[in-house]
Amino acid sequence: MAINIKEYIASGILELFVLNQLGPEEVAEVESLSTQHTEIAQEIHEISLGLEKYGRLMAVAPAANVEGELFNNLPKRTPSNPTSTITDSSKGSPSNKGFSPLNYILAAISIGSILLFLNQLNTNNTNQAVQSREMVACDSILKLQQNQYAFIKKINDPSNQIIKLAASEKYAGIDLYLHANTVTKKNILQMIKSPTLSSDQAFQLWALKEGSAPQPMDVFTGKDNFVDVGYVDGTATYAITIEPTGGSQSPTMANLIGTMTVE
Repeated sequence: MAINIKEYIASGILELFVLNQLGPEEVAEVESLSTQHTEIAQEIHEISLGLEKYGRLMAVAPAANVEGELFNNLPKRTPSNPTSTITDSSKGSPSNKGFSPLNYILAAISIGSILLFLNQLNTNNTNQAVQSREMVACDSILKLQQNQYAFIKKINDPSNQIIKLAASEKYAGIDLYLHANTVTKKNILQMIKSPTLSSDQAFQLWALKEGSAPQPMDVFTGKDNFVDVGYVDGTATYAITIEPTGGSQSPTMANLIGTMTVE
């Protein structure tokens, strides 16, 4: 499977893999690619470490007064238990005034559990609001990653025809590609190197058909490397121009960046 490793890593699928949010086929794909490409295996490792560090950073220490309040509310007397005696070293005889070492350990475990419970109870209201915001943020990130993965799969569709822009003389050196798919009827622009726009300008795509006036299509700024654009049946050539913000109804030929011919 030939892939662009940088684009694959940037798609967000590895984060979904670490979060166990992929289906069986996608999991198998990631596992296979991680054995073939050290960059992917390393990225999975880094993502896992990042999530672990995030978990540690989100840990909340008990409030300073919790431990004191806990011990102040413990029973003042220790029940006498013949099996829990310890040796009083000053008298050389057993004493029932303390705990056995095992009891100390059990008490420490119990106290730790109670401290944790009280701390969680003490911060519950605050944490609930924080967790709600974090859940919304996580859902948004997850949705974004899923969209990115779907987009990268669309880019790698084997039925795509990748067409390099034939740049006009004015814009020689510009590097743009059209990923045209006559099966799915989808077009994607890949803008590797594009002209710089002023604040009152935008790019505009045009559909050119023989015997018809240029049909105005998408208006965009080119801030993203990949741009979903429209598809028009029967279009032999697409063109890109620079137009005023908001676009035009007819192309400004002096600002023709170039054309892309669909075979």
